[in-house]
Amino acid sequence: RLTEIAAQLPAEWSAELVSVGQKLREAVAVAEEIGRRSAEIARIGLAVSQGAIKMAQDKAVKASRQPAAYARGGQRTTGTAVPVYQRVWKA
Repeated sequence: RLTEIAAQLPAEWSAELVSVGQKLREAVAVAEEIGRRSAEIARIGLAVSQGAIKMAQDKAVKASRQPAAYARGGQRTTGTAVPVYQRVWKA
């Protein structure tokens, strides 16, 4: 529409109007690209922070739990509160 309006104005006004319109279009394109990049950086930051929180939670849970008599898969653990299981595994 800007070119249609500029076509009906005197030449000196229309040239300035078209120039300003082109600059505005370029500014909008740059702003959209910056917005896309910012959104991508925010997504990456969210994933990193969620990963760090998950690791901290896992570490806190492991530190607060009592050691189990068995590890997963039926392997014995050392330093458990139930030494009877340790003797069974040694047999």
